[in-house]
Amino acid sequence: METNRAPATLAEPIPTPSRAGTTTCPLCAGRHLRQVFQIKTWSTYEIEKCRDCGFVFAAPRPSAEALDRFYTSTYFERDRATNLGYANYRSVAEENARRMWHEFKLLLAGRAVSPRRVLDVGCATGGFLAEAKADQWEGVGVEFSEFAIDVARREFGLQVLKGDVFHPELPEHSFGLVTMWHVLEHVIDPLATLDQARKLLAPGGLLFVELPNWSSVGRRVRGVRWSQLKPPEHINFFTPTSLALAARKAGLKILSSTSAYPSLANEAAVPRASRPLHQVKAALASVASKLDCGGYVRLLAEKV
Repeated sequence: METNRAPATLAEPIPTPSRAGTTTCPLCAGRHLRQVFQIKTWSTYEIEKCRDCGFVFAAPRPSAEALDRFYTSTYFERDRATNLGYANYRSVAEENARRMWHEFKLLLAGRAVSPRRVLDVGCATGGFLAEAKADQWEGVGVEFSEFAIDVARREFGLQVLKGDVFHPELPEHSFGLVTMWHVLEHVIDPLATLDQARKLLAPGGLLFVELPNWSSVGRRVRGVRWSQLKPPEHINFFTPTSLALAARKAGLKILSSTSAYPSLANEAAVPRASRPLHQVKAALASVASKLDCGGYVRLLAEKV
């Protein structure tokens, strides 16, 4: 069991290394769990690791109704009491989402996508879809936050539905591409979500997932203080191995699986005086990525 300590107001390590309780792994339904941490945000959550498949998750699982209440407008302007959500989504994260469409096209490596219709799951205010639309793609988004949906519809003219991949207005076999940018760590049933995404894809369609990496250097160093460890916002913690397992269980063929530190990739955006330090950080990040210890996991899979 990890022994990194946090302030008593946030978390304390669990003293008992293992237990066999009623909680089961959301990925494999295994009951052989090891308690890693206990986190207190809105409530008290145990961070469990499945001994059978290695998946890490938060328990107890929130209800769909609780998550619907959680993802209000305050999620996009941080809840100062718990440090959950975004400090100001529109000032930074929305612009990043717009930029990622162009970076994402490089990740596709020239793969033909048909139809040119993308579903962005958890699309927030629609920055990613707005760029796809400008690039002559037909885009659809699903999102829980009424605040974000209003921005996406009113400012970008996007088609955004309230809900998730199970929305009844999403026809099966109709998308050439489904994207999940930092979404799968939020959902109650990640395996069912991936399976439904596969159903929405046309034959040969592509699914892309990016999310925080439990195996990252940052998580290993910071332990319980890792910035991504914040249920009920994040309740699933994947590694490249466990995300690949989930994709295969959902019937998808994996085309690529990598880990990365994307924020260190663009040297041109760094002030000249800071570039030597940036280059050192980028070199270390490159090594970590090759060892599957980068900050994010990125997976590209195909419906066969």
